Amino acid sequence: MSVSVDYEKELLNILVENGIRKKDVQNLFLEFLSEDKMKYFGIEDNDIRNLSIIKSMLGDDKILCKSDQDILEDSTIKDFILAFLQTMCDFNTQNYAKLIIKAINLGIYLFSKHIDLSVFYKSQNMLNSGIIRVLRDELASDIFELVGSLVKFSNFSLGVVSLAYYETLLLKEINRVHKEALIDPLSGLYNRLKFEELKSIEFSRTKRYKTPLSVCLMDIDNFKKINDNYGHFIGDEVIRNIGALLKVTTRKSDICIRWGGEEFLVLFTHTTIDEAFVACEKIRCNIENLKVLDGLKFTISLGLSEVLEIDNSLEDAIARADKSLYLAKAKGKNRTEV
Repeated sequence: MSVSVDYEKELLNILVENGIRKKDVQNLFLEFLSEDKMKYFGIEDNDIRNLSIIKSMLGDDKILCKSDQDILEDSTIKDFILAFLQTMCDFNTQNYAKLIIKAINLGIYLFSKHIDLSVFYKSQNMLNSGIIRVLRDELASDIFELVGSLVKFSNFSLGVVSLAYYETLLLKEINRVHKEALIDPLSGLYNRLKFEELKSIEFSRTKRYKTPLSVCLMDIDNFKKINDNYGHFIGDEVIRNIGALLKVTTRKSDICIRWGGEEFLVLFTHTTIDEAFVACEKIRCNIENLKVLDGLKFTISLGLSEVLEIDNSLEDAIARADKSLYLAKAKGKNRTEV
C-alpha cells in the first residue's frame, strides 16, 4: 500500500537536512514507507490483526501499559515509543508512515546526541515486557502468537532506527576521511587533490558571472639552504608557519593550497589583479617579519595573474602566474610580480 507523497517529501527533507543526499540511500529509506517492506521482515497480515487484539487487551487508558516510565526520560525516545504504541493500537497507513519517519529521525537523533543504541533497545525491550505482562494478566489464550507478532513488529522498528543510526555514522565517517584526504597535514591547507575538485567550479563561476578571479603562486626563497643549514625539522616549521599565516591573512572566500614542496597557491575569488597585488604584498611583508625556531627569518617570492576572457581553463592563468613567479626570482626574490 502506498503512502501520501507528503510523507515522502517529509522524509526526503529529513535526509537532506542531515546530509544524506545519495539517491540510492534515500531510496533505501523511502522503501520503508511502503507496508510491503514489512513482509521482508516476516510480518504478515495475521501479525497486523494480532496488533488490534493486543490493543483491545491493553485498553486506551493503558497506553504506556505497565512498563517502567523512568526509561522514557529522553523526550525523543519517548515520542517514538508513544508512536510505536499508537501504531500498534491503531494500525493504518497514515500511522505506519508516521512511525517510519519517527524511527528514521530517531536513529539520526541518537547518533547526533552520541546516545548509544543500547539505550533505545533497553527502552523498547522494557516496553515490550510491560505489554507482555498485561497480556499475561489478561490470561490471553493465544499469548504466544500475540507475543510473536509484537516481537516481529518491535524488531522491525528497531531495524529502521538502527539503519538510520548506522547510515548516519557511515556518512559522517566517509565525510571525515574525505576531508582529511584533502588537507595537507603539514601546512593545514588544502592539497592538490582539493584543487582538482575546485578548479572547474571556480573557473566556471568566473566565466558565467563575469566575476574576477586572481591566482597567486608563491615559493619560499632559498628553502633548500634552510633545510641544509637548519635541518628538515626547521624546514617543516617554516611550512607550518606559512600555512597558519595564510589562514589568518586571507578571506574565507579565498582558497589556499599547498601546491607542493615549498610552493603555495592562492585563489583570490571576486578579486581583480590590482586588489590581489595588495593582498599579496601584505602576505609577503608578514612572512618577512615571521620568526621561526632559533630566530630564523625567511622570505617568499610571488607570481600573480588574473583569469582572462580568452582562458580555456584555470591552468592558463596558473601558467602565467608561474612565469611571474620565475620573474620575481630572477629580479632578486622577496617580491611580487604580475
